[in-house]
This record gives sequence, C-alpha cells and structure tokens, in this order.
Amino acid sequence: MTNIPRAKEAYWAQKANAKARGKDWKFTLEEWISWWEEKLGANWLEKRGTKTGSHYVMGRIGDAGPYSPENTKCITNSQNGQERSLNGTAPRGEQRSVLTEKQVREIYFSTDKLKDLARRYPVGMGGIQSIKRGKSWKHVTKDLGPAHRNKIGAPRKVKIPKPRKNRRIGTPFPEK
Repeated sequence: MTNIPRAKEAYWAQKANAKARGKDWKFTLEEWISWWEEKLGANWLEKRGTKTGSHYVMGRIGDAGPYSPENTKCITNSQNGQERSLNGTAPRGEQRSVLTEKQVREIYFSTDKLKDLARRYPVGMGGIQSIKRGKSWKHVTKDLGPAHRNKIGAPRKVKIPKPRKNRRIGTPFPEK
C-alpha cells in the first residue's frame, strides 16, 4: 500500500524541480503514482530517488520534451547521468557564462546594493559578491583596480578609552 502523504510530497517535489529546470510537467498525482507502481511495484517509494546504487528515477526519452506518461522511462540514476552525457544535456567541459565581460565590469564598479545588482543581472547575490571581491572573473577584474567598496579596506578597530574617575568621589572628571 502506498504511503499517500509521502507520495504527495515526492510528487510535488519532482514537479517543482521540473518547473525550476524549465521542463513541462503533464502528470497528475494519480497518473504519477500509478506510473511508479507499474514500473517498480508496491514498494516503489523505497526504490526511487537519486541515491547511488539501485535507485530509480523518471527519465525523459532522449532528454527532451515534457514529463508525461508517454515520454518517460524508469531508469537508474547512473543510467540517467550517462544518457545526459550522450544527449549533450550534461554540463561538461567549458562552462558558458550568463554574463558578458562588460556586465562584469559594470557589476565590479557599481555602487548599488548587492540585492539590486542581483535583480538587474541574471546571477544571484553570491555571484555578484564574488565578482566584487575579485574571487570570480579574475581575468577581467585583476587589472581594473579596487572595486568601489574595497577602496578603503577593512574598517579600523578604534579602542575607545574608558573615562577616568575622580579618585576621591568616584565620579568621572568633567570634560574640558
């Protein structure tokens, strides 16, 4: 018997993951559960997942098209990775950036807040911060000089002396 709450959670997680990756989703909850039961049997919830070994995933035929009953197959996670390599959908070799060198220079010298820059450019705040600190895109930023927020350096720690006390009455001396 299928654990319905756990199956619903797995269904919504897989649907959200497909949506986040820009893939169409054509399964209803009932179709999805029956698809897994047909492929793996009654204890399909224990057999599916991305863990190494004999865990199974729902792979799209040719790594193309929507997730639908007629366009999916049940394969192991390692088989799915191999197929992604063969189909050319796996990230391998040289990475293609979403930023241009011009955009990187704009980010590096910008005085705007990280949040505003992350909204303006197709990278997150961590990526923006890495550019500003010179951690990423070093080949572009190394000869540009210091970024806006790095001109002065780290703030200095100033030690503030405690006010002296009058030894006789225990109160601070009046300020001059």
